[in-house]
Amino acid sequence: MFYFCCFFFFFFKQKTAYEMLRSLVGSEMCIRDRAAALRGQKRVVDERNDAVEMKVRQLRKQSDDLDRMRKEAKMNTQLSVRSALVGIGNGVRHTKSLERKLATATDDLQQFTKRGRQIDGQLLEAKRLREAVDKATEKLKGLREEKKQKKKTIVRSPVYAGSEDGGGWYDILAQGLCNDFCRTVALPSGERKWRCSLAGGGESDEHEEQGQKQCAHKGGFSDSPAGHEFGSLQQKIELTQETISKLSGLAATIDVGHLEGELVINKGEVAAAEAHEQLLEESVDASKKATQAEKRAMHERAPGDNRVAMLQKQLDELKARKKWQGKQIEALAEAARLAKFADPPLEEVVYTN
Repeated sequence: MFYFCCFFFFFFKQKTAYEMLRSLVGSEMCIRDRAAALRGQKRVVDERNDAVEMKVRQLRKQSDDLDRMRKEAKMNTQLSVRSALVGIGNGVRHTKSLERKLATATDDLQQFTKRGRQIDGQLLEAKRLREAVDKATEKLKGLREEKKQKKKTIVRSPVYAGSEDGGGWYDILAQGLCNDFCRTVALPSGERKWRCSLAGGGESDEHEEQGQKQCAHKGGFSDSPAGHEFGSLQQKIELTQETISKLSGLAATIDVGHLEGELVINKGEVAAAEAHEQLLEESVDASKKATQAEKRAMHERAPGDNRVAMLQKQLDELKARKKWQGKQIEALAEAARLAKFADPPLEEVVYTN
């Protein structure tokens, strides 16, 4: 046992302080170099963290600004579109109101024009009636003059003025008018004789009653060619008189003076209605043009919507970048955590050495 102890002591001899110092010098230098490297890494990590945090703040600010700009642009576009829609609605309502007024004005103008045509027709009818009455009056004058001349040149006037009992009127002289009075008279010898008091004077017993046609009254038309001629002429006169009477009656029903005054008023109403209609047509056209301008303005606001879409796209890109930066921040934070909570802690090793 003693020998064994001696052998162990000399073979496994403990190192001296000098020998240990030489080995510690290399370890210390290694630890010092590693600590310097770790401090450099920590400084780089801190700088990167600061840069990442600053970039994150900038990205958040840009994102908030873009979001705010997008909301403002969207709000402005919505307000502008709403304003345009209100203007278009008001324009459409105003146009409809003007179109209703225009339709009423057109109806009024048509009524005035129709009444004017009616008045013109009535006045024309009155003129035709007056012309027809004048023409018939001239014809009547001609017929009467013809009858007068015929009587003057052909007919003899009746002269018998006694009692007409027992006798009658005849056209013994074939003048066409029954101006001869014939009767049966008793002669002193007791004989009865048919005697005629001829027109123009004188009596005659030479004519026989047989074959003679009695007239209804003195001056009547006889059944002879001359009588037929007088009868035809008288019939024409009577028909012309009847025509004049009817035409005069029709003309009397038309108040020409009132119609002429009404026509003057009607022309003024037509002129006013035409001016009103023209004014309303111009107003309707102006209202339609204004509405179309509002519609074009609203469509021109589409670039605002495009701008909102562009801002939304930029915002989405920033959010994607922020998400990627967030992943980087999480990775750096994890590296810092591992460095801080290492066993032993990396910071402690650095500062200790």
